[in-house]
Amino acid sequence: MAEHTNPNTPLGRATQTRAGGLPGAQKLTDSERLLAPSDSATLESETGTSDAAAAGTKELARRGRDVLVAEQGEDTITDSSASRGLPHGDSWIARTGRALTRLVYTDNFPNAFAEAIDVCQSPVTTGRRIGVISPVGGSGASTLTAAMAALFALVRTDQIASVDLTPAPSGLIARVPADDADGGPPAGLGRLGGTADTDNTDDVELAECGSFPRPRLLRLNYGETDRLLESGDIALLHRGLSRSRAISVSEVPRPSLNPTVEIGDFHALVVALSATLGSKSTNSDLLRDISHRAPAVPILPVLVDSRRSSARTKAHLAAAASRTLSDVGIPGPVLRLDHDRHLATGGELRISRIGEVRRLQVAELSAAALEAATGAQR
Repeated sequence: MAEHTNPNTPLGRATQTRAGGLPGAQKLTDSERLLAPSDSATLESETGTSDAAAAGTKELARRGRDVLVAEQGEDTITDSSASRGLPHGDSWIARTGRALTRLVYTDNFPNAFAEAIDVCQSPVTTGRRIGVISPVGGSGASTLTAAMAALFALVRTDQIASVDLTPAPSGLIARVPADDADGGPPAGLGRLGGTADTDNTDDVELAECGSFPRPRLLRLNYGETDRLLESGDIALLHRGLSRSRAISVSEVPRPSLNPTVEIGDFHALVVALSATLGSKSTNSDLLRDISHRAPAVPILPVLVDSRRSSARTKAHLAAAASRTLSDVGIPGPVLRLDHDRHLATGGELRISRIGEVRRLQVAELSAAALEAATGAQR
């Protein structure tokens, strides 16, 4: 079977110099290795370890199980009820056939997934802001934003944010649903409006402007009646994200629609390119516009197939995007997120329900984006 990790991508180059992932035959059964920062986290009951240390170790063990679940594509162990009824990206026939095949043959998926997760867990010194932008609605920007943030929250132990800076209604609401403590809709980003003009901007608590749909994951989006933030308020939001969240993934409006959101303020930009026939021009125009407005920001173009486009159409669009990237002097290939039954519903998103190939694509995209954002030490 062909290698999943492209050696020409940022992730591929990183994994060539990093320690290798777990062997495929091991199937990530030692998944705690992906989470434990050192051997000192191991708990021995006879050593008299404190209750706090024991609780920390139990948390690491639970996180290890979650990573294993994400790799295997099963229902989340600690939240299985939330996944019931959600369609799986792969049919049960495909999953059964794959399981039977791996009884006698081990492919590259477990190793490739482990390498991607290893990069996704890279430490950060200050919060990294990753923007996601698309040329037209329906190109998959909301799906990418939710999927990347959910993956980071699943495999990391620090705080993550999923942000939607486009006007309401937000596509994140359905993909990572959450209610306020009283059962009503959560507060929106509009609560930040005008805060930049006050004297206590450092005391703004972002958690009061959003909700927590998953452990360690803060969702921020505009409420139905919220006014769009001014540039000063958005700058305050970005400072708060860098201070309180290790990684934030934000869906960003096109500059022509909302110039108050400065795309140059992000550490990396993921461009969700449409895979529909006739989108070559809009894809190229957006890539050129972004490279002109934010020449110092790393760009990761991703061809998102949300409507099951033909292989010929996707190859044609990817080649056109590559030519545009070459014209504007941006190195690197065009990444892909293929059509997936789970992602295509537009409903609640669970990493464990994404089909195996697309789950690896999400993991490799997240790893490449974090690598690019970490390299932009600004």
